[in-house]
Amino acid sequence: MKKYKFPSKSTIKEFVGEYEFLNNDFLVSIKINNVFFPSITHYYYASRCKNVPDYKKVLAISDCKLIKKIAEKYEIKPDWDKKRLNVMLNGLKAKFKFKRKKRKIIFSELAKKLLLTDNIYLINGNHNGDLFWGIDLRTDEGQNYLGRLLMRIREDLKKKKINEEKRVLNREYKEALGIAKKKVRQLYEINELIENDDYIPFDGKKCITHCIGRCCINTPVQINTYDIYAIVSSKQGHALGFENTMKLFEGPNAPFIYFLEKGSNIPICYIDFIQYHTNFSICPFAVESNKSLDKVNLIDQYFRRTFNSRSKDMPHLFCLIHNIKPTICRSSPISRIQVSLNYKDYSFYFFNPPSSKCPAIDTTKKWKLEDYINKWDLEKFYLNRGKIIQIIELLAYSTLDYRLKIAEKLFNFDKETIKNGLDPSRHRPSFDQLIKNIKEEILNFLEL
Repeated sequence: MKKYKFPSKSTIKEFVGEYEFLNNDFLVSIKINNVFFPSITHYYYASRCKNVPDYKKVLAISDCKLIKKIAEKYEIKPDWDKKRLNVMLNGLKAKFKFKRKKRKIIFSELAKKLLLTDNIYLINGNHNGDLFWGIDLRTDEGQNYLGRLLMRIREDLKKKKINEEKRVLNREYKEALGIAKKKVRQLYEINELIENDDYIPFDGKKCITHCIGRCCINTPVQINTYDIYAIVSSKQGHALGFENTMKLFEGPNAPFIYFLEKGSNIPICYIDFIQYHTNFSICPFAVESNKSLDKVNLIDQYFRRTFNSRSKDMPHLFCLIHNIKPTICRSSPISRIQVSLNYKDYSFYFFNPPSSKCPAIDTTKKWKLEDYINKWDLEKFYLNRGKIIQIIELLAYSTLDYRLKIAEKLFNFDKETIKNGLDPSRHRPSFDQLIKNIKEEILNFLEL
């Protein structure tokens, strides 16, 4: 017999120690055709017997090694060599079993252990010369049929597991989808959600060249820690004079404001819109498309016209922080809603332009949702916003004074560094480290 070709990938060469459960002598109750067998060895050699008395004698033996010696004396069923592979396969299926309960697949403990071997190659190595079911490790000869059958069982279990996970995921997804649709209808009166393969009308260039301020006027813009970090860390932010967070929050012309939201008392931060009239406010980063900072002239033009006027009569606006827009501006006209279900978060998107007259959506240009999200790196924004939400959730167990303290660390995070006489641009931690530091401080406070 030729030597067995061992694969180059990771292998289990003997079914001993932690892998003893793969051995046919491993004692585990197996039920086949309403008969219980103490092990695969009992089942296999009993099935091999031609006569019923011999069959019963095999089942009465407790020592698996003794079974093999005694069973050799008993008469074998005709054509046994042709049947033995199927007999072994049926036995292994019963050993590494699963069952369905209430439309759910439940794997036995041994099936779970077999799945944990993942893609490791299984070899029934032995020192007793079994060349059919295993490999003689003294000569490396053998056909390894037991190892091959076990790997076949494992692949079947993998497929069952994958299909079950898909089924559960589809069921939960549909449930989360229903919740998301209901929320979107209630909040925005929108009935349709967008799939990754769907297309949306949007022209990014028009958003800059034809903007008439529907996003920038009378529209509260909430920002988060990541938005602020992006501004003070960027060249564009530095060019505008916002090289640290104190420039954003303190002083007569500071563009940002933070406070505890009424009712929930959670830290919240907004762009502090410039109020010119009880019914009119404008984002401080909005300027005329020629980048003129003359807000008086800009407001005068808006006062002389109404939103019902034709777009061409309205002054075009430009965003001073266009490339580092806050998340809420950056994601427009795509909004995302998340639904948490069974400890999983499901994300859904919907088309939510600032108005029906938005010039950027009056276009034949189409964006695939997935491409739009990648273009603006929205997943990164959403991910970092999620980290901040975790901190907000921790604050539910703290006092109002402590929440205000954390609000300053979340938003005006350079203030303490400046007070210590240090340059924030050199001593500012990474965004992830900043969030980690705040989170650890809150956890330490809660332990006290």
